[in-house]
Amino acid sequence: MRNAANNAWLQILDFTSTNAVSQIVALGSTAAAGYQFYGDPNTGFYSPGADLVGLLVGGTELLRAIFSASGTNNSYIDFKGTGSLKLPVGTTAQRPSSPVAGQIRLNSDTNSVEGYINSLWTGLGGGGGGGGIRWSSLGGTGPVDSEEYGEIVCLFGAALAQELYTTVVVPQSYSAGKQIVMYVEAYSPSSSNTQLFQAQSILIRPGTTARDSTTNQRTTTNTAVTNDNAKESTIHTLDLTDASGQINSVAVAAGDRIKVRLYRGTDADTADLRLVPSSTDLKFS
Repeated sequence: MRNAANNAWLQILDFTSTNAVSQIVALGSTAAAGYQFYGDPNTGFYSPGADLVGLLVGGTELLRAIFSASGTNNSYIDFKGTGSLKLPVGTTAQRPSSPVAGQIRLNSDTNSVEGYINSLWTGLGGGGGGGGIRWSSLGGTGPVDSEEYGEIVCLFGAALAQELYTTVVVPQSYSAGKQIVMYVEAYSPSSSNTQLFQAQSILIRPGTTARDSTTNQRTTTNTAVTNDNAKESTIHTLDLTDASGQINSVAVAAGDRIKVRLYRGTDADTADLRLVPSSTDLKFS
């Protein structure tokens, strides 16, 4: 076919080739995509090499799909640049109605990334620096450990005064004045009811505060959460500090320790609440 200037030929298809059909689309380049939009040649798809497909916008490759001939487990998508990947954002109530394993999203209620794993929505860490929280019990006051759906859960009975403990280290990146929030996940076998987990936070300042001090402490102000389906994942938002990043009017600073006592509050559910300890998350901003 002649080009627009009518001064050269453009090869569209070589009928002498046994693979004539595969030559319909040129490999292209970042300046001229093989699959391009009319009037915008540097936006579209091109192939930078064997078994590679790239997406171009304005002559810049944004992502590349790598297809491995040795098996699908070696194929992946490579996002270019130094930006970020935008996940779907929605509330807990807006989760997919028919989720499948491997889905991820940003929960706007908890401000954390979550994934659908073992038939449950589970926090994936992030959200300001959480993850890695280890809960422990003291004496005979701890909840009962149980295994459900391939993970360990802690059974909190109604009005049993059970509790768990952990210590949060405030990271060096923490900006004074920011609220510190903890998120815990739970579920119940009840088809419909209210659930409540609360916490007591105690500020321990290295070099200043005795480890057994209870001087600067506060109780979280969160209210009960309603579940509408049996085993529905619920998120309890625990404000370890007030909105100004203080505990008992004392400002929390980077390097401080916050001892946390987690317990079940007064709610309407008579069943054992299942706390998922591995899903605990923290936000320091």
